[in-house]
Amino acid sequence: MIGLEYSGIPSLAVCNPDCISCGLNRSSGISVYGNGAKRMLIVFDAQTSIMATSKSYGIGHEFTFIKNQLYKYGIVAEEDCWVTSAVQCYSPSITSKHMDCCRPRLLKTISMLKPKVILAVGELAAASLFSGVIPGSVKLERTHGFIHNCRPFSCWAVASFVPGSTRLRYSVLDRIVERDIHLAVMALQTPYKAWKEEKQCVSVCSQKEAVKRLAGAIANTKERWMALDYETTGLKPHNANQKLISCAICESLDESWSFMVDDKTMPLLKEFLNAPHIKKIAHNMAFELSWSAAKLGTFGRRMELDTMLLAHTIDNRDKKITGIKFLAPMLLGCAIWNKHIEPYLDADKKEEMLHGENALNNIHRIQPLDLLTYNAIDSLVEFRVAAVLIPMLKQYNKTLPTPENIRALSF
Repeated sequence: MIGLEYSGIPSLAVCNPDCISCGLNRSSGISVYGNGAKRMLIVFDAQTSIMATSKSYGIGHEFTFIKNQLYKYGIVAEEDCWVTSAVQCYSPSITSKHMDCCRPRLLKTISMLKPKVILAVGELAAASLFSGVIPGSVKLERTHGFIHNCRPFSCWAVASFVPGSTRLRYSVLDRIVERDIHLAVMALQTPYKAWKEEKQCVSVCSQKEAVKRLAGAIANTKERWMALDYETTGLKPHNANQKLISCAICESLDESWSFMVDDKTMPLLKEFLNAPHIKKIAHNMAFELSWSAAKLGTFGRRMELDTMLLAHTIDNRDKKITGIKFLAPMLLGCAIWNKHIEPYLDADKKEEMLHGENALNNIHRIQPLDLLTYNAIDSLVEFRVAAVLIPMLKQYNKTLPTPENIRALSF
C-alpha cells in the first residue's frame, strides 16, 4: 500500500542535535531572543559575528532591516517575535553539514514555541524547513514568495533572502524580502488551515461502483467543480499500443475516487467529460485533453481550469514551481506521495529511443491498488491546490507591500 511520510521531519521523540559530528563550539550558542507575543518566529541561517559578540540575535543590519519592516505593521520585533537560527553555535564558515546536525534542535524549538508563522531568512534556514518536505531543489530562488502550510507544526512558513546582502540601497533583492515579510504578516492574520490527511480522503472503486458513481455525477445537473486525473502507459497517446489505464475524480476538498478504465467505464467516462454542468479541473490539462481525444473520441466540455497555468499566471518564475509535486507540498503541506511510483512512469531507454514521447512506460509493474491510490491522491491535491490558487489570484494585489496594503494589515 502506498505510504505517505514526512521524510524531512524526523520524529521529535528521537530528534536530538548531532553536536559531535558538527564540531562547533557549543559554548558559543545563544538562546532564543524576544518575547513572541504575536507568535512569529524569525529563523536566520546562523549567528553573524556581531550577534556572536553581543550574545544576542537582536542586533546587526539583517535583524534591523526586518525589525524596521515589521514595525510598519505595528509589530515590535523584540516583544512580538522570537528570533533564533538554523545553526545555533557560531562559526565564520557555516555549511549545510552544520545545518543538518543542528536541524533537530530547531525542530524542537518550533515544537516548543508553537509559532503561528515562521519567517526563514537565508538559504540554510529555508533548507531546515523544506528539505525532504519539498521535492527537488529547496533553494530560495524556488521556495521564496509562498506561504507554506507547515503541517507537522500546524503553522504557516515563509522563506526569504538575507536582506541587505547586495549592499545596495533599495536593491531588487530587498524589495523581494519586503514582499516576503508582507506575506508573513498576512499569514499571521490568517487562521491556520488544517487539511484532512490525503490517504483518508481517497477511495478505490470496483468497476461496478465506478459505473454507479459516474452515472450519479452525470445525473446530478447542479453546476460544480470536479478534478480529473489520468494514469496512462505513456506520455503521448499517439501509439497503437498506448492505453488509458485509470482515472481519478475528485468531487470535493475531502473526497476523491479512482477506478480502472475498461469497456464498462469508458462510455460513462466519455459522458462525464461531455457533461456541461461539471466544470473540470486538471493539472497540465493538455495531457488529459490529448488522451481524451485519442482514446475516448472527445476533448470534453467545460475543461476550464488548469492549475499549472493558474500557478504560472500568479508567479512566472522559471524555477520549476508549477508542478503539482511542488505546489501540493508547498501550499497544502502534504507528504510526498509518489516516491515509489514515479520510476515506473518512465519508459526504458531502449523504448524511448525507438518511440520518443510515444514510448511505453512500466506502469504495468505497479500494483493496481498502489496505482489507484496514487491516482486518487493526484486528483485530490489538484482540487485542493485549485482551491488555494483561485483566492491567491483574486487577491494578488493585496500581496504587494504598498502603503495601502500595509495599513490594511497593521495591528
